[in-house]
Amino acid sequence: MSQKVGPFGGNKGDAFDDGVFGYKGVKKVIVGENQNGVDCIKIEYEKDGTFETQMHGSVTGILKEFELNYPDEYITSIQGTYSDVARYNTTIVKTLTFKTSHGRTSPTFGKPAFFHTDFVVEGKGGAKLIGFHGRSGSALDSIGAHFFASSSPLKQLEPHGGAGAAWDDGVYDGVSKIFVGLSSGNIGYVKFEYVKGTTSVMHSHGKISEEPKEFKVDSPSEYITSVEGTYSICGDVTSLTFKTSKGRNSPVFGRVSGSKFILAVKDHMLVGFRGRNGVLLNGLAALGAHFAPVPVPVPAKKLEAKGGNGGAAWDDGFYEDVRKIYVGQGDSGVAFVKFEYDSGKKLISGDGHGKKSLLGTEEDLFKSKQKMTQKVEAQGGVGGDVWDDGVHDGVRKVHVGQGQDGVSFINVVYEKDSQEVEGGEHGKKSLLGIETFEVDADDYIIAVQVTYDKIFGYDSDVITSITFYTSKGKTSPPYGLDTEKKFLLKEKNGGKLVGFHGRAGEVLYALGAYFATETTPMSPAKKLPAVGDNEGTAWDDGAYDGVKKIYVGHAQDGISVVKFVYDKGSEEIIGDEHGNTTLLGFEEFELDYPSEYITAVEGTYDKIYGSDAMVINMLRFKTNKQTSAPFGIEAGTPFELKEEGYKIVGFHGKVSELLHQFGVHVLPITN
Repeated sequence: MSQKVGPFGGNKGDAFDDGVFGYKGVKKVIVGENQNGVDCIKIEYEKDGTFETQMHGSVTGILKEFELNYPDEYITSIQGTYSDVARYNTTIVKTLTFKTSHGRTSPTFGKPAFFHTDFVVEGKGGAKLIGFHGRSGSALDSIGAHFFASSSPLKQLEPHGGAGAAWDDGVYDGVSKIFVGLSSGNIGYVKFEYVKGTTSVMHSHGKISEEPKEFKVDSPSEYITSVEGTYSICGDVTSLTFKTSKGRNSPVFGRVSGSKFILAVKDHMLVGFRGRNGVLLNGLAALGAHFAPVPVPVPAKKLEAKGGNGGAAWDDGFYEDVRKIYVGQGDSGVAFVKFEYDSGKKLISGDGHGKKSLLGTEEDLFKSKQKMTQKVEAQGGVGGDVWDDGVHDGVRKVHVGQGQDGVSFINVVYEKDSQEVEGGEHGKKSLLGIETFEVDADDYIIAVQVTYDKIFGYDSDVITSITFYTSKGKTSPPYGLDTEKKFLLKEKNGGKLVGFHGRAGEVLYALGAYFATETTPMSPAKKLPAVGDNEGTAWDDGAYDGVKKIYVGHAQDGISVVKFVYDKGSEEIIGDEHGNTTLLGFEEFELDYPSEYITAVEGTYDKIYGSDAMVINMLRFKTNKQTSAPFGIEAGTPFELKEEGYKIVGFHGKVSELLHQFGVHVLPITN
């Protein structure tokens, strides 16, 4: 069942409709842009196993390409603008942006105009785009699309609220952070941090007026199940509250007034937001969402018991893990067994099976691969708003801001999957500045002593000082003013502190923590500094077990795009593309993994004509078995990325239209 949407734009030029040719999907879109907007569009379609190209408009400027991972990935929507152009004496399409089923968003093609009209071309429920239609001549006058409504498991909920400029972040694996800023009491600004594989993707909407507040989700073990909100008769969103799978509620952002709405789908998780921005004030006018089914746990497989047929049958069932095993010996063999299990939330002691003898029992303790955490409730005062940074792998730095009468501010830098992750800023910075307690790479916090008191001018107790203690005996100075009332945040077995939560407003009112009840060795992965220029947007694939494949794409002036395939626990992880694919395509370097690994990266960087920015113009990869051919042209300043005794297991850098900076993650080489 197909659906025809649009076209949007002007009414001159000749009509075209690719939907009549029976195409099955789009593999590639090439957009021509000049100083006036979009002058043409070329589409590579698939039909009966072959590919055909259709072109509409006239090539007068630069051609830019957006390629899909066809057939697994497809276009779900087009966002664009159109306006009058004096040169053509008509209305033409000014900009185009494509969104895909994998949550990717293309660059914005064309030239924006100050005065323009926004449009969105999309089918129902994330339908697949199978053909374009519209009008064209000397330029692309208008554009629309045909969509095929497949039985997608995704649920798309329409935005609730008022009118405005539409936006859609697409679909991701989950949501890890939400930032909400107010403007005149209403929701003026939102920013969402999404999880896509091993990377994070940010999208923001609206205009910052007041400092945004943060709500953190412990993805992937925690996800958003619903959003409650209200909007006014004027069409402004006035409040938002987020609920998670762990039963947590965010603070109420804004003021609850006006018409109420709920975004929720039973047995589904929120995987993306969509909405509208207000026309006049550019605040949040409406909010909707994308939901995906909650992944079903893999069922346990029951292996048949081996041995004799005597005795009564028993079955403990299945759990997430085994923590302890008790074995009792008899005169002629094993007389007794008992198991202690991990249910994911608590320990379950199974029944004893058999009969204990005078020879006693032996016990074996298994270290669970899944880290168990204990939440120590926040203590102190009851003022301000609740905040929660969630659970991480450890703490690297704590920034503490002092106020006139105690602690006014806290911001924590955590470690998560070998990456530094900054928690939210809680409280308010003062003129007295900020002090930092840094935790060594091979150390961790085991306890925090906190003092609190009633201070003049506040209706509640406030935190007056914080002192940190580590596993290696390091003690921080007390940050703030030490007072008589105190409490200790600590896990009874000396567990590792992996997250903070509490209450904050103008000051820090209360503090609590999460502890890992069984500490695991610190990850030995190291992030080596990148070389090159600071131009462009930062990207970081993180650290893995190893690298399996490397893809490098070229442009005329340097390397335009890189992409890597990694190994993590025998699972192949395909990293994101960093940069822009050109018509020159990719070159590939495949390793004989796992026996082959990268030991060093050599390269060069140089300035390009007409720009002050440096670009990476050559990369060469060295392994324990060979050296790759150079990717690109060797010119400019040479560099080498390596650490003796280490192998390269991940990459990071900065990119725009070209690759400006390149760095690596390394792990010790082991047998």
